[in-house]
Amino acid sequence: QLEVTAAKSHLLNEIQRVGYESVIEAVRDPDNNYRCFFLDGPGGTGKSFVLEQILARSNLADLYRETSLIVWDEAAMAHRFALEAVDRSLRDITGVDRPFGGIVMLLSGDFGQILPVVPRGSDGNVINACLKRSSLWRELKTLRLTIHMRVRTCSRASDAADIEAFSTFLLKIGEGKHDPVSRLGSSYF
Repeated sequence: QLEVTAAKSHLLNEIQRVGYESVIEAVRDPDNNYRCFFLDGPGGTGKSFVLEQILARSNLADLYRETSLIVWDEAAMAHRFALEAVDRSLRDITGVDRPFGGIVMLLSGDFGQILPVVPRGSDGNVINACLKRSSLWRELKTLRLTIHMRVRTCSRASDAADIEAFSTFLLKIGEGKHDPVSRLGSSYF
């Protein structure tokens, strides 16, 4: 059940609105095929804003059996075992043998940022700890944000250009497409 609020959903861009409406529709319709989502996008695309708008519309109950939506921000840095434990617990609590006990689950994050911490773990251990390695990952519909809202809301063109250049620089580093030695020189390393 959703309550009417004075949300700022009218400020969502077109791509944000698709994600927003997908989750709201799943909350409204228990027979909706998609019940689990992952809101993906680099910093500045408005993930937190979309989550705030969804939460502003959601009627979260005190008891899990009455919960219609769970939002988990920064989920990309969580160990997959945490997600799997929540899934098992919600199935037990609700008595529903569907992912997360049939409750709409919205995860959000950026896999280009911090991955799960595995103390003394190898690279393989860290990769295996990621949400994408969980059997639950195939249950999630990815809603990808791509429009950089920090750039769009800059009042000065020079600031927007600087933010855009820095964002592109960070994305290249995250994708392994930037060679810092060639640009900064070996004396920095």
